[in-house]
Amino acid sequence: MSTWVIAYVHPDQERWNQFLEPHLHWIEQHLDDGRIIASGPLPDEQQLSALIIMDARDRDHVDQLLAGDPFVAEGLVTELTVQRWEPIFGLLADKAG
Repeated sequence: MSTWVIAYVHPDQERWNQFLEPHLHWIEQHLDDGRIIASGPLPDEQQLSALIIMDARDRDHVDQLLAGDPFVAEGLVTELTVQRWEPIFGLLADKAG
């Protein structure tokens, strides 16, 4: 399992409000199954954006998991960055591998 950092922008406020509850349900589901380690908005950005830290086998697995996010599935995400991350210091250091 690898740790991944996902950053995305979803600038449509009206549709964001429409799909927020299903999106939060998706996050809770993956917090419960251990796939999502942390998630939250980037409040200082000009547009609605967020960061997710996730465990997944590989990039294809990340893409598969993200496809289930209502924000992604409904086309709200206009920018998406996915990077594998090795947290060698701090609280997540045991995730490196």
